[in-house]
Amino acid sequence: MTEQTVAAPDLGRRLFKIGLIAAALAILMFFVHLIIWERQSTAQQVENDIARSWGGLQVVQTPFMVVPYSERRTRDVKQADGTFVAQSYLVTRYLHLAAQDVRINAVLDPQIKRRSLFDVPVYTAAVDTDVRWSGELPASLKLDADGVRWNEARIVFRVAEPRSLARIPLVTIDGRPVDVEPGFPGTDKAEGFLSAPMGLTDAPAADIGVNVALAVKGSRQIGFSATGRNVTASVSSTWPHPSFRNIAPAAATISEDGFTASWSASNLSTGTRLAYMRHDRIDMRAQEIASVALVEPVDLYGQLGRAVKYGVLFIALTFTAYFLFDVIGGRAMPLLGYGLVGLALVQFFLLLTSLSEHISLLPAYVLAAGILTAMITLYTAAVTGNRGRAALLGGIIAILYAGMYALLGLEESALLVGSVMLLAALAALMYATRNIGQEI
Repeated sequence: MTEQTVAAPDLGRRLFKIGLIAAALAILMFFVHLIIWERQSTAQQVENDIARSWGGLQVVQTPFMVVPYSERRTRDVKQADGTFVAQSYLVTRYLHLAAQDVRINAVLDPQIKRRSLFDVPVYTAAVDTDVRWSGELPASLKLDADGVRWNEARIVFRVAEPRSLARIPLVTIDGRPVDVEPGFPGTDKAEGFLSAPMGLTDAPAADIGVNVALAVKGSRQIGFSATGRNVTASVSSTWPHPSFRNIAPAAATISEDGFTASWSASNLSTGTRLAYMRHDRIDMRAQEIASVALVEPVDLYGQLGRAVKYGVLFIALTFTAYFLFDVIGGRAMPLLGYGLVGLALVQFFLLLTSLSEHISLLPAYVLAAGILTAMITLYTAAVTGNRGRAALLGGIIAILYAGMYALLGLEESALLVGSVMLLAALAALMYATRNIGQEI
């Protein structure tokens, strides 16, 4: 069979046509990216559905004390004869008192909820909180002691999604169990809060200790907000891949067996007041002092999306290798061959996406890359009639696949490595065409 080589005057037109093929393949890569985005959206929808049924992102607010306060005020009331008479009336306000000491201990029991092809990490958190109040009211409030209704004082805490409580919270005040109720009696403006009576008859003569033990279900992340003079928090779990959000822990230990982390804060660092009045609402301003997310070590669709972004680079480098062999000599790859090889390279990303939803990313990548490399190598050998050349091109493609997988694991240096690979391809192309005439 006569080998069809490419004459120098035809190289320019051939290179232009190969560029058009590569541009068409880039459009196909865009549609592959849309497919991956759709799969990612489906996975997010599954996660949202599981969160609605099991529990979503939970935030637990530690207990604070609320004491109704009757404040006597006066107003002028117009009489029938046109004169005004001072009339007194009572207004109920709500005294919010933060604890002196707050200690949070949370243990997360993680598990995987699977729906269809998608896995979502969820947890059941056992949260034990100890708080202590001093028996004195802040002098800065200048309260009338007779107006403080200690017999209506309540302990108040909050769970972002009360419906996800695994059991009724257990609350003890100085060792005495009390019943928990939703909201705050006497006001409908205590959304999301739970409360329990303090059981006081008068101003406390000594410190008050309260323990709140609750079990709450959630997914992905849990946070803790607190008000107190001194706050400490400890979170532990058997999940080996935590991500600490917003505030870094003061100390953390992470291993394959799980993690333990601790935080500490004060009202000075959080900028919260320890006592203030609210007119018509139960809501102690609290700052988040600890937050942990249960992340997966591999963001599958994130890595697949990055792989597709490198796909155009991969096609360009592969076509460069084929074009170099066309220039060097031997039987040239027909333009149809460029198109079919390019379609095979695009098909790799679809195959990788479908396989990785059933098996982990690495074996899916190796399997897909192996299948496509073998197909392209055998096709090249059949079309060019040169097995040695086909084997060499197959080796180059295998190296490119290995390089792209390495790029997926890079973060800060991915752009640098990709740029160097393109520069190397351009240098090789310039070197191979250095002796071609000016007519191109």
